[in-house]
Amino acid sequence: FQDGTEKKVCSIACASLSFPELKSRIKEVVVVDERSGTKINASQALFVESEVVTVPHVKNRIHVFANKEEALKHIQTFKGNWVENPFL
Repeated sequence: FQDGTEKKVCSIACASLSFPELKSRIKEVVVVDERSGTKINASQALFVESEVVTVPHVKNRIHVFANKEEALKHIQTFKGNWVENPFL
């Protein structure tokens, strides 16, 4: 946030629910690349929705990738589609 505090959430689904109300206070959104576990700025990430659920209790199906080839592989393997960055 602008004030230096952080808020961690369990998934893209949960983050995108609270994002609109918090947007004016957010300095940066950091997401985790699904393959490497590396933290990246959401503006550099690729987002894919597929049949694979990442967080069952919220039924999150949105996956984050830093690498386009890895994202395409996921799309082909798990019947996925590109989705817009939910943090724009």
